[in-house]
Amino acid sequence: EGGPPEAPEARRPGLWGWLTDPGRRKRLASMGAAGALSYSFVKVGKHLVLTTIAWYIVAARTGLPPPRSRAMLFSAYASVYVASAPLQPLKFALVAALAPACGRAAMALGARLGLSKGAAHATLGLAGGVSLLVLW
Repeated sequence: EGGPPEAPEARRPGLWGWLTDPGRRKRLASMGAAGALSYSFVKVGKHLVLTTIAWYIVAARTGLPPPRSRAMLFSAYASVYVASAPLQPLKFALVAALAPACGRAAMALGARLGLSKGAAHATLGLAGGVSLLVLW
């Protein structure tokens, strides 16, 4: 009635505020296939690093190859995964930083091989996935 006008909702700080900001969400959605490709690379790379750390922990503790103590490997992996949870915002920042590079790489690959944009992204994703598996 006669009171002061309601102030617009203040932006929430932290990760939740970052994810709910309409401008950022629009930019993230505009990344398209390059964003999905960079997310896939970062996600697979993260799991490769976590698996390697868990593998080392089990091998150091037991002196046996980790496949022989599978339950301990899964337990170590879960512990390392939970311990890495505070790094999630860094993962999203890395995805956003790599998206333009993935887009440029896909465009260059498409131009060089005469592929469409979608086929270039798929080829780059497949080649990157195979490379990460070989490196691990």
